[in-house]
Amino acid sequence: MGAEIQAMVPSFDQLLWPTIKALKATGGSASNEELLAKIIELEGISESVQALIHTDNRQTKVAYNLAWAKTYLIHKTPLAQSWHRLRIRPSWGCPLPRARGLEPRDAPVSQDG
Repeated sequence: MGAEIQAMVPSFDQLLWPTIKALKATGGSASNEELLAKIIELEGISESVQALIHTDNRQTKVAYNLAWAKTYLIHKTPLAQSWHRLRIRPSWGCPLPRARGLEPRDAPVSQDG
């Protein structure tokens, strides 16, 4: 059963789009904890998956993968991190424009977001 639950943990690249959605849902700025909680809520990540601890024994696997997703997004999109908050860079305004190449294939194309 442990391997089945581990296989359900979203990888960093599977968290890219949920991170953008969660950031938009929090108004364009969120602490690490707020962002993780919103992703869990929006994606319906089960408690058993949330409870898996990463091998560093300091954080969950979901939180670890989210940290890598945020790192990728900060370097590849109009996001910035200041101290412990992820935010949309002011020069880009809000709502966050679609990140280059990060839209899910089935996402509706819209001019407003």
